[in-house]
Amino acid sequence: MLSLVLVLLCVQAGWSQRGLRKANKQYELKAFALAAKSYEDVLQRSPNAVEAMYKLADTYRHLNRMEEAATWYERAVQYKDIPPNVYLEYGHVLKALGRFNEARTWYLKYSTVDPVWANQMAESCRYAMEHQNDPPRFQVVPETINSPQSDFGPSMLNRQQVVFGSGRHDIKPQGVSTRELVKKSNMLFRASRDDRGFLSSPAIYHRDPENHFNEAPAAFSPDGRTVVFTKNNFVNGTRQIPSAGIELSLFVATVAADGAWTGVHPFPHNMAGYSTGYAAFSEDGRMLYFASDRPGGFGGFDLYVSVREGNSWSAPENLGPVVNSPGNEITPFVVGNTLYFASDWHAGFGGFDLFKSEQTSRGFTTLINLGPGVNSTYDDYGFVFDPILNLGYLTSNRPGGEGAEDIYRVSQAGELFSFRVLDAATRAPIAGAKLDFTACGQGVYRTDANGMYSFQLLEPLRCQVIVEQQGYAPATLDFNSSLPGRDRVIEILLANNQNLYVGRVLDERTGQPLAGVKVRATHMRSQQFQEVSSQADGSYQLALQPNASYIIRYSAAGYREVNRTVHTGDGTDKSILGIVSLPPATAPP
Repeated sequence: MLSLVLVLLCVQAGWSQRGLRKANKQYELKAFALAAKSYEDVLQRSPNAVEAMYKLADTYRHLNRMEEAATWYERAVQYKDIPPNVYLEYGHVLKALGRFNEARTWYLKYSTVDPVWANQMAESCRYAMEHQNDPPRFQVVPETINSPQSDFGPSMLNRQQVVFGSGRHDIKPQGVSTRELVKKSNMLFRASRDDRGFLSSPAIYHRDPENHFNEAPAAFSPDGRTVVFTKNNFVNGTRQIPSAGIELSLFVATVAADGAWTGVHPFPHNMAGYSTGYAAFSEDGRMLYFASDRPGGFGGFDLYVSVREGNSWSAPENLGPVVNSPGNEITPFVVGNTLYFASDWHAGFGGFDLFKSEQTSRGFTTLINLGPGVNSTYDDYGFVFDPILNLGYLTSNRPGGEGAEDIYRVSQAGELFSFRVLDAATRAPIAGAKLDFTACGQGVYRTDANGMYSFQLLEPLRCQVIVEQQGYAPATLDFNSSLPGRDRVIEILLANNQNLYVGRVLDERTGQPLAGVKVRATHMRSQQFQEVSSQADGSYQLALQPNASYIIRYSAAGYREVNRTVHTGDGTDKSILGIVSLPPATAPP
């Protein structure tokens, strides 16, 4: 009988060893779903197999099953001689569960191995406890297009459509089975905003999707003619983090009129054996920002920028130590001089947090956590935003979503500004008037049937806005949202072209007409102005409002500036501008 028991124990021990070897192999290959099942089987037969405990815990951590991970870490840390990295991983899990004080304890226990990492993670817990109740800067709501699988990497194709990656099974290419779709992992989709502002009716982006698996996220140039996409190896159900074994490469293509990608070729600065991904264009399309774990950086994934040079790109430049860290920085996005990105090192609330940094002549000098709401105790990344629309998106694997990763819509409760465009004479609203914000780094918009256009600002805006409508003289407004007392409803009065006033500019010495004189008329009440140049015969035209006063300024190289005040009266006399003579500039002594 004793012999039989010994035989059974030996058989069980042998099975456990084989099962552990199988589980470890799956773990090494980052096949976490398979490894979890194998480790569970090992622990069912050998409940005290400590290696299986802490590796099952880490497997659950990568599968974003944090409660289960915490249970097994709690058991594993009771044993002596476990690898010290288990303390660090346990701290990550406790932090994800919002147990910041406990997480801090385990991070500090790791300090005997790596005090730099341990102290930074402990400081991050202190930051989270101190700021977790801060008022959110953004409103964050889940999008309606999320599926039970992974939805990630939103990119604004235009102001109505968003392109994103998804591992969803409910929309399949023709002739592709669900089983094959699961194996391929993810595809690129597009969706449009509905009348409630939510994304709806997701559809496969490519007409030949069978040739375009695992190509997300995608970044489109401002003119829509170029796309730079990330070839990925993401696995549905596994966190999209570096330790999960992600492998990324960038590819560049031309976007045809029908949206098809042609001339696909690798980004010239991909590096063999290392990842390069998460591209983002600057607003002028000249610079490409991306993340890479190539050698020579400050840590794992760093952020880089490359400048377009004809049909190629310059050697990548690291964005420096204010942005980059000993950890990982990913998913850059740029608005003006502001860089948004995700980091798992800088002090924050969870795994990956979202940050912004301002670029100055001295490089990136500031670093700001975007705060609770946008950031959770889990992974938050892939932030994109349009400050004029006050609308953006991010990717998060926080609890309460539909799938492994979900897309969330974000908006800031910023200041609301409205432009009201009216006929200067009748004060009737002008529908369809064009508001050109390109000097602000934004787009061109039109007024509604009531002559109104409204928007919320994320950041202060200062620039010239050009307002135009057919049949009217254009107006230019010096817009500065930061001015104290600035009206939040701004009236813009356009003068009908029938109200044109003609004047002439002459040389005071010779009496000859002057061409190219800049004539600027500023409405004394609204401070709106228009600027024209005199023609070869010295003549110019201004569209002025009746019953208004203007300061008219005349300036030209080699002549003294002349300013005068003009009152239009009832508007019947179109000759009131008359003739103005410019005296020559006084020669310097």
